Amino acid sequence: MSGFVRTGRGGAGNFINQKDVEEAEKAQHANDPESQPASAPPVVPASQAPQYVRSGRGGAGNFADPPTLAESQAREDVVDRTEVAVNTSQAGKPRVGLSGRGGAGNWTDSDAAKDSDADNDVQSRQSRIEDKIVHDIEASLPPPPRTYHQHDRNMEK
Repeated sequence: MSGFVRTGRGGAGNFINQKDVEEAEKAQHANDPESQPASAPPVVPASQAPQYVRSGRGGAGNFADPPTLAESQAREDVVDRTEVAVNTSQAGKPRVGLSGRGGAGNWTDSDAAKDSDADNDVQSRQSRIEDKIVHDIEASLPPPPRTYHQHDRNMEK
């Protein structure tokens, strides 16, 4: 058998030397990082057990390394302050109608809905009064004086 390998569909340019093919495969195998045997990383003994900080509801992704302890504490403080601010701003507002994802606990009684409708009526009445005031003021103002341009003066002559 000859030392050439046929590639492609045919023709004189599609014959390659068998030895060249074998050498190329060996070189590729030697340079391929995935074909090399894996070397184990050096094991460094820990002086103490690592401490982890838990954040969130749970799960493996909610544990952080100790260097981020101060950062996570700062985030937790911000979350606490935000939660307090939101709770105080919503303290006087009753929940109205359906809220949340569903379930019996996400409904309020009709009295709360009536109170909300009354609040909406007051707001719409105030909005109508403000619109009327703006309209009356604009109607009482005289229109701005006429502006003159050079081409207007030429036309008047």
